[in-house]
Amino acid sequence: KERSRISPQLGVYKRDFVCYRSGFAPVKRKANGEHQRDRKSVRCGCDAKMYLSKEVVDGVSQWFVVQFSNIHNHELLEDDQVRLLPAYRKIHEADQERILLLSKAGFPIHRIVKMLEVEKGIQGGHLPFLERDVRNFVQNRKKIVQENEALLSEKRENDVLELLEVCKAMKEADVEFVYDFT
Repeated sequence: KERSRISPQLGVYKRDFVCYRSGFAPVKRKANGEHQRDRKSVRCGCDAKMYLSKEVVDGVSQWFVVQFSNIHNHELLEDDQVRLLPAYRKIHEADQERILLLSKAGFPIHRIVKMLEVEKGIQGGHLPFLERDVRNFVQNRKKIVQENEALLSEKRENDVLELLEVCKAMKEADVEFVYDFT
C-alpha cells in the first residue's frame, strides 16, 4: 500500500510504501455502541516498509530512501496468489469491451468469466481479475449508461423547447412564417 504527502512547492514529496498487512483493523462500533459483526482482517501489524523523501540537492529534486525494513511477521503469498491482491487485479481494455458485449447479449457474469478463460486458454480461476471484479465493472458501467441516458433525454427535451421558442419568435417577427407541432 502507498501513502503520499503533497506540498505546493514540490508536489509529491514523501511516499510511504507498506505491506498490505501493516497496522491493525480499527474496531468498528454501531451507532448505539454495540460491536459490529467481527470479520477476519488480514492486517496483522506487519512492519515491512519503505519510506521515500524528495529533497532538492543543487537545484535538482531527488528521491532518497529514508527508512527500509523487509521483515514481515507473516508468511508471504505464493507467486500465483499475488495476482489476487487488489493492486494487481486489472481488467484490460480489450477484456472490458468483450465483457460489455457479452453482458449486453444477456450472458450471466459467471458465463462471461468462463468464456474469457476459454478464449484465452487459461485454466479456471487464473484470469488477472475475479468474478466479483467483472460484476462490479458491469454494474458501474450500467450505472454510467443510465446517468448518460437521463442527461441526453433532458438535453433533447430542452432542445425541443428552445426550437419552439425560436419558432414563436419567428412568427411574431414574420406574419408569413408558419410552423406546426404535435
